[in-house]
Amino acid sequence: VGNRNDLRERTRLKSLTAESCGSLQPLCTNHFTIVDQGIPFSLFELSEKNFERKEGEKGKKFELYEPPTDPFSSLNEDPKLIIGDAGNSHKHLLNKFNVLKDHTLLITKKFQPQEGPLTAEDLKVLYQNVVELPAVGFYNSGPISGASQRHRHMQLVPCDALPAHNSHHFSSTLDKLVSMALSVCDVNPGSTFIIPQFNFRHSVRVLPQEEIQKDESLLKHYYDSMLNEIGFSFLSQRRNTCGTISVPHAENTTTYQKPLAYNLILTKSYMFVVARSRPKDPYTGIGVNAMGFIGCTLVKGKDELEKLREVGPLKVLQGVCSPIHRSV
Repeated sequence: VGNRNDLRERTRLKSLTAESCGSLQPLCTNHFTIVDQGIPFSLFELSEKNFERKEGEKGKKFELYEPPTDPFSSLNEDPKLIIGDAGNSHKHLLNKFNVLKDHTLLITKKFQPQEGPLTAEDLKVLYQNVVELPAVGFYNSGPISGASQRHRHMQLVPCDALPAHNSHHFSSTLDKLVSMALSVCDVNPGSTFIIPQFNFRHSVRVLPQEEIQKDESLLKHYYDSMLNEIGFSFLSQRRNTCGTISVPHAENTTTYQKPLAYNLILTKSYMFVVARSRPKDPYTGIGVNAMGFIGCTLVKGKDELEKLREVGPLKVLQGVCSPIHRSV
């Protein structure tokens, strides 16, 4: 294993090479910052020309979630985008149409459905790369959650590529929200908690990094338990007066009765999951994937930008999520 900066440097160099030959096609955007309830969010306005190019590419690959071809198969992949293997079962490659610099994907070598639950190996590989780059990792579980391909792919954005909001203490807006929540909630070890500003069904858990280094299967246990909490099982919820949710030590649930619509965000210090109800906010028409909860939203032109400014990013996020379960 190389030094901790080796993967980051290889990613940077691969991006430069791939862009110079046209394999990597970064999207041109205008970056704005909007503050909602005292929290900074990044907005990226995509030009109409770039949006049409991106939609044209997606239309060839993604039709009713049953594309005729798989862009991640060995027959269709672009070798100029491949960074290398990530363990025995995954590949690491550049995101062809990136907004943020050096945005990469972790794909399964053999086809696995995007809507299926993540495996212990998926989570292990994602966390290892999150720590090594370092990066924010995320996963869109299907088209309702913002996924544009049906071949399983997890995503990584290096921490140094995320927009800076005049703070060296937080890599992302979500980092700040998690820190604020921990400062006001008395969270017991082994428990999950909620972010007060997020008025929709979600769960956050601080990760015991030393324990995970010894036993990476813990990631799968936490993941299954947190999906249980946001409605993908019949396990009961127990809330305390500080708004935290106790995590029962239940069996690892890997079979679900319906497709899962959720986003997962993974950093080296916490895991976040959120239940989704629709791919776009009904009022603004803005599509949201996991990056929206990290604090970055892509908008098409000035109309969407002005609507988002009108209602605020938090309302847009609420518009695509499942409501919170209320106790009787």
